[in-house]
Amino acid sequence: MRRFPAPFALLLGLFLSSIASGQSSRPTTRPTSRPVAVDLKDPAALAAATGSPVIVHGTAASAEWSTTGRVMRIEFVGAEKSRFYAALFPRDREPFDKKYGGDVAKALDGAEVRITGTLQLYRGRPEIILNRVDQLDETKDKDPSPAQAQ
Repeated sequence: MRRFPAPFALLLGLFLSSIASGQSSRPTTRPTSRPVAVDLKDPAALAAATGSPVIVHGTAASAEWSTTGRVMRIEFVGAEKSRFYAALFPRDREPFDKKYGGDVAKALDGAEVRITGTLQLYRGRPEIILNRVDQLDETKDKDPSPAQAQ
C-alpha cells in the first residue's frame, strides 16, 4: 500500500469528506440577503449600504442619455446632497425602451420610480446600474405639467 505525506493525506481526506457530504467549496452566486429599502436622499444611509442589494424610491428629476450615447443617467429630486443616481447602458437599453413605450428616458423624466439593485460607488457617487428591466418600476403617474393641468 502506498503511503502519502501527512499534509497531502489530510487535504485528500477533507476533500473526499466534503464530496461525500454534498458540500461544495464554490461560492454561491445567489444573493445572500434581500434588498433593504434605503433613502436615496440620505448620504449616511447610502454609504452604509454600499455593496449591498437595496431598493430606492424617488422622483426622477431627469432621465437623459449622455451626449455620447454611452450612458443614460437618472437623477433624483432631493438627491443633491447624496448625489445618488441610476445608470443604464446601451447594451441593456432595448428591453427598457420596449417596457416604456419606445423611449425609456422620455417615459421616466419626472416619474416616480422604484429601483432595485446593488448599490456601488462610481467616482465617489452612489449608483445602481440597471441591466434588467425588472429592476425598474414606475410607482405612480407623472405629475402633470402646469400646461397639462389646465
